Amino acid sequence: MRPDGTQRQRIYLLILGILAAIVGNTALAWVVHFLAFPLYLDSLFTFVVVRRWGLLSGVTVALATNGALSSLSLVLFPFVLCHLLTVLGTGLLFRRREVSLRLFLLAGALSALTNGLAGSFVSYFVFQGVTSVNPIDNLVLGLVFTGQSMFAAVFWAGIVTNLVDKLLSSAGAFYVDQGISPSFLAKAKSS
Repeated sequence: MRPDGTQRQRIYLLILGILAAIVGNTALAWVVHFLAFPLYLDSLFTFVVVRRWGLLSGVTVALATNGALSSLSLVLFPFVLCHLLTVLGTGLLFRRREVSLRLFLLAGALSALTNGLAGSFVSYFVFQGVTSVNPIDNLVLGLVFTGQSMFAAVFWAGIVTNLVDKLLSSAGAFYVDQGISPSFLAKAKSS
């Protein structure tokens, strides 16, 4: 059965929202990388997509964003695990709950914890602590230089940078989410 005009329009708007999120995440990550700022900002629009269209759309954004960032040599693809954990945690928190800045910040804090732990694990055990693609490596090496073990340096750099990054991203996502036109959402709401 072919979709009618309304269903087709919903599908197109959903695809447009997903593509805009991928481009937005990639652009923000590129800007902080270009400025050598030790943050990621690769998940701001992922929070919005998961909130508006659910887990499957969020997984699509996470995989495509990390694929784009990996192809631009801005991140190594095994760190997609972090982005997928952001999707999962955000999806679980946003289920049947009233949307608020507090809820977005809670999603950011949960993502910071899961990303900090998983990212540190990947960085330390897969890349020996230094990935050579992210400005956060400078923070890790600075901590090692001050006498921290590589494991401790990777862990603390991952936790602190993810805490700042995910709280900023989730707060920004709340305001993006609130700024999306209700008429756009009515058309794009999945069936």
